[in-house]
Amino acid sequence: MEKAIPYYGDLHLDAATKKLILNLLKSIRSVVPVIDASESTASDGDHELKSRDYIRNVALRSRQHSDMLEGIFNPGELLRYSGYIKDYQDLITQLEQVLKELTSCRDSAWKFASRLAEMTEEHIQMFGEAPPEVSVDQDEFKLKVV
Repeated sequence: MEKAIPYYGDLHLDAATKKLILNLLKSIRSVVPVIDASESTASDGDHELKSRDYIRNVALRSRQHSDMLEGIFNPGELLRYSGYIKDYQDLITQLEQVLKELTSCRDSAWKFASRLAEMTEEHIQMFGEAPPEVSVDQDEFKLKVV
């Protein structure tokens, strides 16, 4: 006997909510600079990226010895970029959590819809002549965002 699936009444994502989320993501993308992968310095040959702690320590030491760097380098720049790392990591962590939750909701909706379709098909077959399969336009089931 198949295991009963739980009913999730709160999986509905209405068009207004979807539009709000998509607009929020669009807003985030409009303020986050896009760096072309060919311009990225993330992996230059054998160079390893230094840890955030290392960068922060050097930034703090450069502040202490700012007189040695005067006219060459502004220590505040390194501290500023060090802060950017934390800001982006905070965003990434939150977005990863949201992605995990959305994936779970999608999977639950898929499971529920699949099982409900199976039950419906079994019911039709038990109490009537099984109609031929119909071709379904997939766009019919998508939320339209206007």
